[in-house]
Amino acid sequence: MPKSKDTQGTALRVSRFERETSWLSFNQRVLQEAMDPAVPLLERLKFLAIFSSNLDEFFRVRVASLRSLMNLPESELRNLEFDPIVLLKRIHTIVKEHQRQFGVIYKEHILPELHQHNIAIIDHRQLTRSQIRYTKMYFNKSVKHLLQVVPLKDSSTAPFLVNDALYHVVKVRRRQRKVAAPNNLIVTPKGPHERFLVNIPSETLPRFFQLPEEPGGRHSVMFLDDVVRLCLPEIFSQHHILGCYSIKTTRDAELYIEDEYEGDLVEKIKRGLEKRDTGVSTRFLYDYHMPRSLVQSLRSVFSLKKEDLIVGGVYHNFFDFFGFPDFGKSELKNPEWEQIEHPLLHKTTDIFAEIDKQDHLLHVPYHSFKPVINLLQAAAQDKHVTSVRLTLYRAAADSAVIKYLIEAARNGKDVTAFVELKARFDEEANLYWATLLEEEGVNVLYSMPGIKVHSKALVVTRDDGETKSYYAYLGTGNFNEKTAKLYSDTGLFTTDDRLTKEVRRFFDVLGGKKLKKPFKHIVTGSPDMRNIFMELIDREIEFAKSGEKGSITLKMNSLEDSKIIAKLHEAAQAGVKLKIIVRGICCYVPSGKLKKNVRIISIVDRYLEHSRIFVFNNGGDKRYFLSSADWMKRNLSRRIELAFPVYDEAMKLELKTFLDIQWHDNVKARIVDKHQVNEYKLRSTEEPVQSQREIWKWLKQKADDESNAASA
Repeated sequence: MPKSKDTQGTALRVSRFERETSWLSFNQRVLQEAMDPAVPLLERLKFLAIFSSNLDEFFRVRVASLRSLMNLPESELRNLEFDPIVLLKRIHTIVKEHQRQFGVIYKEHILPELHQHNIAIIDHRQLTRSQIRYTKMYFNKSVKHLLQVVPLKDSSTAPFLVNDALYHVVKVRRRQRKVAAPNNLIVTPKGPHERFLVNIPSETLPRFFQLPEEPGGRHSVMFLDDVVRLCLPEIFSQHHILGCYSIKTTRDAELYIEDEYEGDLVEKIKRGLEKRDTGVSTRFLYDYHMPRSLVQSLRSVFSLKKEDLIVGGVYHNFFDFFGFPDFGKSELKNPEWEQIEHPLLHKTTDIFAEIDKQDHLLHVPYHSFKPVINLLQAAAQDKHVTSVRLTLYRAAADSAVIKYLIEAARNGKDVTAFVELKARFDEEANLYWATLLEEEGVNVLYSMPGIKVHSKALVVTRDDGETKSYYAYLGTGNFNEKTAKLYSDTGLFTTDDRLTKEVRRFFDVLGGKKLKKPFKHIVTGSPDMRNIFMELIDREIEFAKSGEKGSITLKMNSLEDSKIIAKLHEAAQAGVKLKIIVRGICCYVPSGKLKKNVRIISIVDRYLEHSRIFVFNNGGDKRYFLSSADWMKRNLSRRIELAFPVYDEAMKLELKTFLDIQWHDNVKARIVDKHQVNEYKLRSTEEPVQSQREIWKWLKQKADDESNAASA
């Protein structure tokens, strides 16, 4: 258990959750949303999809990283702060329980409620004769030619199981001709069992096959898996089918060792990984109906380890529920919250002039992301703009951001884009964008060796011949129009020279220049960011010890860094009041007497909470920061992040209101404590406050008031 020391040298015991179990606790909060009857039915299906998708990535990255430690020598394993074998067993125990809960939610709640709304998910055994004919027509026209049927004999000829792909393992016996026995009886000799692998082409076809609407408006849907099951006799016309069982494997994502560990440990793990095959399995899910003998046989064929084997259901890849048909039943989905047009930045014909007047905050997805796109468009088309600089971590598929960067370059602007090629699971897309931008004349800066650039910054230079002006947009989320409709992020438009001057220097550093003097206003990556925030916490400790108010309000995705946690613990010991809103991983465990000084909640709702906001009371002269960084070791040690102060008093008040609404959530907020049971914060005597709904209403009213004032 990690320890820190207070100013008197007394050892402070800091209770901490393991990062992995804390993350699983977060995913259980996602599962709670699927269970909540107040959430519209089809949205609950989506939360099942999110849970499934999250868990797949967890096994691909975190479990794979833990498994990679097993390649270390015994002497190195003993030096770790934890036993990876024990932790992996704990993970599997928790996951097994979550999967049990998932099954109960799906079978006992979701399916019956869908049926009440005339939607039935059926299997091949429930089809009528006419439905069988319709399904077989679809199979022969659209499915059959996409199937690959491969015999499973031994490990030397075993096919490669694609990550997250779906398969059936089919057990058959070849049909034999009837022969006459000596006693004149006609018998059919039994041939040996054979096993075949059949793919489910869900990467090409919809996972859900819709049958024709029935009388009374009933809609029947069938998994593509069952379309294949129904038609197995056509595939194996010369065989008796003895059994059909679904499987799937999740493979090590491989690319992210540096993202999980650091220093000599990375090199030692890599040396061990050189001895293994590419993309080893970290989870082999198999149908619980599968006979034990067949499980053991597949383990041998696919060279699996015992710990790879995990019992699953008849169906896998529930993340495909993202594509479940809604049949036009809008009442089963969340009511639309229209994106609010920023009252001052949306209607203006001169966005530069509007930002010149004052700073502006953008809260997506409540606000439309259009002002960011409009700023880029204006930068591309304004004859006085001379340069555009932007960091690109993840971009949308049909990206207007990319479009206007290219247009700016074509119009003779000096355009620089820093493209992070190590953005997890977006490496290929980012390489494509980087190549395209470079071909169009954009100066592309690529990833730095051994470190990720995770900052979110845009700066535009405009020179009208009399004045050179700089306009920045700094945010907590990516320049991505798609995620800006799903993720709750905050960004700042500013011309404040304290910020724009340093952001320009920041881009010079990304371009390879040495930082000659430290930044005074913005905060960048290791080691500055951790040290500066720890100094700010120390300052609150000093205030508290001198009898003044010490308080800190934090909002982030993850709180995991041990040094920061130890410092927060020291602050709580000194009497600093900590209010923490953390969506996902939270390794800090407030316990005992400190519970009165440390309160932690987590909000899971229709939007993904993604903004990072840090507030320090600072003796009453509050300091507000927005940041791209969570307080995780990887963010504070192995990434170039960007945090920036908010100086404008009106913007500070806006952030205070935002955080106050979130803190008073008693509908979607869960209490984070040592029990990890995700108890809701709801108190029956209070007026219900669903913070995301209330934030939308507040921003909508604010926009209406400002719009009315402008037109008065």
